[in-house]
Amino acid sequence: MLVEAAVALGLSAALVAGGFAFVNWWLPDPTNPWTIRAAPDSLRFAMAMLFVLAPLWWLVRRTREKIKEIHPAHWWIIGALAFLSAIVLAGDAITLLYQWFSGELTGRVGAKITWLGLVAGGALALYGGEMRAGAVGGDFVRKAGTFARAGVMALVVFVVVAGFASVGSPSYARNLRYDELRENALRELVWRIQSYALERGSLPASLSDVLSSAHGDLSLEDPETGDPFDYKTLSESSFELCAVFALPSPLTRACGEDQRCRRLVGEDDISLHSAGKWCVTRTIDTPLKDGSPRMPALVPLRD
Repeated sequence: MLVEAAVALGLSAALVAGGFAFVNWWLPDPTNPWTIRAAPDSLRFAMAMLFVLAPLWWLVRRTREKIKEIHPAHWWIIGALAFLSAIVLAGDAITLLYQWFSGELTGRVGAKITWLGLVAGGALALYGGEMRAGAVGGDFVRKAGTFARAGVMALVVFVVVAGFASVGSPSYARNLRYDELRENALRELVWRIQSYALERGSLPASLSDVLSSAHGDLSLEDPETGDPFDYKTLSESSFELCAVFALPSPLTRACGEDQRCRRLVGEDDISLHSAGKWCVTRTIDTPLKDGSPRMPALVPLRD
């Protein structure tokens, strides 16, 4: 029974986490880019938990149902499980209500509340029905517990199928990981190029010049293919740096072409890359050859 209690608690947590990640993926919040970035990993981790815990939970329950005499401690453990599950679900409910009171008046909160209600209702119907059946022995209550058990497994199947449909296959996840490495490499290169220009008064002629003056490791090549990143100067103070990405970034998928969403995200444009060859352009206010400072260019304000 202790095994079943632990497995059931983990199963409930995985169902809630998977459902919330699914909502964050399909109904992204542009004001919170962290949830968009974390949604694929959260959904994959919940799927991994469900793949292990759901069959184990079903096996433990089927084994216990064959035991004719149930120890009195069984009902105490069931009560403790219900109490712990209630604490977890209540914490999630409080968080959702806090978001709603904070102005999150969108379908995201409504979808999460609905999903939380399904998981909590399934757990209550299953274990509440079992305790009542053990007390009064009613066939109707036993059948209700059977239906609730089937409902829990249906939720598990939904999360797993929806997860594969959302975040794709393991090869998709692999491509996403490589794209994250490309993003990090471009950010590092942009920072090193800017530092080089500020120190020497001009942009580097090639990335090898940056490498020769860099302290520590610096990647100039694609982490998967080994092809060098494409760098060229556009003027004495601007440059372009390109890489080939396998997929659109999660933030690009969430915002699309909505410029308002992109501004609300507040991320640099490297995080908003598309699939294929994608370039970032930067302009640097470097000192002039005579040593006098360059006045920063005025950027027109947008409405």
